[in-house]
This record gives sequence, structure tokens and C-alpha cells, in this order.
Amino acid sequence: MLSYHDMSEPDEALFERQLRWVRKSWDIVDPTVFAAMVDGELPVKRDSLLLTFDDGTVSNLHVAERVLRPLGIRALFFVVGRYALLSERDDWRAFAAKNIILNRGPNEIPLNFQNMSIQDLRELLRAGHTIGAHTATHARLSSLGGPQLHDEIVGGADLLEGHLKSAIQHFAYPFGDFNSISAEASHIARRRFKYVYTGMRGNNSGCRQTWSLWRDSNDPHDSLWYSGACLEGGADFLYQKNREICETW
Repeated sequence: MLSYHDMSEPDEALFERQLRWVRKSWDIVDPTVFAAMVDGELPVKRDSLLLTFDDGTVSNLHVAERVLRPLGIRALFFVVGRYALLSERDDWRAFAAKNIILNRGPNEIPLNFQNMSIQDLRELLRAGHTIGAHTATHARLSSLGGPQLHDEIVGGADLLEGHLKSAIQHFAYPFGDFNSISAEASHIARRRFKYVYTGMRGNNSGCRQTWSLWRDSNDPHDSLWYSGACLEGGADFLYQKNREICETW
């Protein structure tokens, strides 16, 4: 599974090059097909990948329109619930600086990091893409507990559902590394969502559960050699111990 984030317009050509190269050896499947595969309802005929994007920036919408649509690819977009409701530049820049890009001030947040609006998300749904939840504010869940943790995970998804009138079955942890997740967060997420995604690398074929799915983080500037090595599992062993722990939660 491939995971991307914000992408500037100059990066789109590199991203398209990656996708065309990947499709020589891999099938990039729709989110609905991926779900059916991990549920055991569809066979995996050959190496297959799901394409995902985190955070819900407007650059994701541009990539969907300018790169994915011409290639006939549908993806899964994980959206930060309260981010999607912002409309003023000062507001979304302040939100991004506080919650998402933690090493920059509000005035340093690039314009392509503007949030997708609810209308933008509806456009993605109409184009056949899938919307997933990415908490209410992009909080590091391992630092929260109790009602606040529940509101981040469940409240963020319910907020999107209410505006989109579309069921949210997919959820991705912010940051996604092992230290940003907790057993309590896992228990809440698996009760609310059918499919839960981490940021740890691994192969999801033959997975025994759907509450700890693995994703390979990628960047358009990654070399094709590096991308291929990761897709073939070259770095999976680094995450094995933490993956085993997550599966026991």
C-alpha cells in the first residue's frame, strides 16, 4: 500500500512517473477492491497496491484531477475532520502549523497546503474515490486518553459523515508510527471502523485482521530504485516487532 501526503504542482510529473513505473509490475486497485481483497471476498490475482493520501490538503484534489483521473486510478483520501471546515487563509494556516506541519509558523505554510473543503470532498466521492477519517485535529493519539481520545477518533469521522452523508469506514492514524499509536486508540478505532491503517511498512496479503493495515510512506522525489526496493519488502523487517505488538491489541 502506498501512502502520500501534500504534493506541490511541480511534483506532479514525478508522481505520475512513479505511478506509470509501478503499474508495469503492480495493479493499483480501487479502495473497494482492496477492501474486498483483505476481507477475503476477492482473490489477489497478482501484486496489488492501494493508493492513499493523508491530511486532506487541496493539493490532493489537484493530483486526483490532473494525475489520477487520466490514469483511471481511484484512491483513498484520509481527511482531518475539523481541517475540512476551515475557509479563511489565516485559519487553515494556523491550524496546519499547530497540528500538521509542526516545524513551521503559520506564514510559512505553503498555499498548496490549504485544506480541501466539504465541497471538494464531495467532488472526490463523485469521481469514485473514497474518503476516510484522519482524526478531528491530527493529534498524536498516544498522548491522549479517555473522552479526548474518543472525540479525536470517533468525533472526527462522525463530523465528516454528517457533512458528506456518506459512511466513513476507513481510518488512518496521524503520524502513523508505532510511538504515535496506543492500545486504547486501537481499541476505539477498531470498534468504529472496519479498516484501520498505520504508517508502518508491511505486506497486507493474507492479513489476519483489518484493524492494523500497513502502508509504505512515499514521496514523489523517491528514486524508482528506492520505491521498488520498498515495494518488494526491503524495509519491512524494521517494523516486524512493532507490527506484531499492534496485532495483539
